[in-house]
Amino acid sequence: MDALAKGLQEGLSIRPANHSDAGFLASLNSANRAHLRLMDAERDQIEFLISEQQRYQTASYGEAYPNAMEFIVEKLSERIGRVVVNFGANFVHILDLSLLPQARRHGYGTTVLRALQAAAVKVAAPLTLRVSQANPQAARLYRSLGFIVEERQCGYDLMVWIPPRNTGGSFSETTHRRSPCPTPTSARSSSLPSASPPSAGTSAMAP
Repeated sequence: MDALAKGLQEGLSIRPANHSDAGFLASLNSANRAHLRLMDAERDQIEFLISEQQRYQTASYGEAYPNAMEFIVEKLSERIGRVVVNFGANFVHILDLSLLPQARRHGYGTTVLRALQAAAVKVAAPLTLRVSQANPQAARLYRSLGFIVEERQCGYDLMVWIPPRNTGGSFSETTHRRSPCPTPTSARSSSLPSASPPSAGTSAMAP
C-alpha cells in the first residue's frame, strides 16, 4: 500500500475502500455503463441491469480473487475512481481500473498505472492486466507503458509488464499463447491470471 501511494503524483491519492464508499462505487459503475441506457427498454429495467452487473462483478472478483484489494482514487481528496488489485504469490494483477467520465483524459489513469508498476518493482513481481481486444485505445496505452501481450484468449488479451530486475520466468515479447477459455477452477489454480475476464460486467480500464 505504501509503495503504491508513494508512486502517485498530480495531486492524486489512493486509499483502501470502505463501507462509506458504497454510494460512490454505485455511481461510478452507473456512469461507466451509459451505453446500456441506449437499449430499447424501460428505464427501471436498465437501472436494475446496471445494478446487477455491479453485484455480479463484485461477487465474481471475490470468488476468483478472494485476497484482492479495492482502492479509491482521489484527486485533491475528491473521489474520482477505483482500482482493484490482487497481490498474488508470483504476480500483481490489476482486475479493474475505472475513472469517472469527467476524470478521464487527464493522465490520472496513467499515473495510477505507473504507481502500480513501482509497487510491482518493490515486490519483484510482474504486473498483469486484461484488456478487451475491442479496445485498441487502451491496449496502445498499456504498450506505451511497456506492457506486452502474453496470451490472447476469449476476446481479451492478458498483458504483462516485467520489472527491470525480474527478467526470468516464461514471459516473452515474441510468443503469444492461445488456449481455450478456462473454467473458474482452472483459472484460480494457474500461476498466472487467465486472459478471460472474471465476469461479463468487467469495466474497461480508463487511461
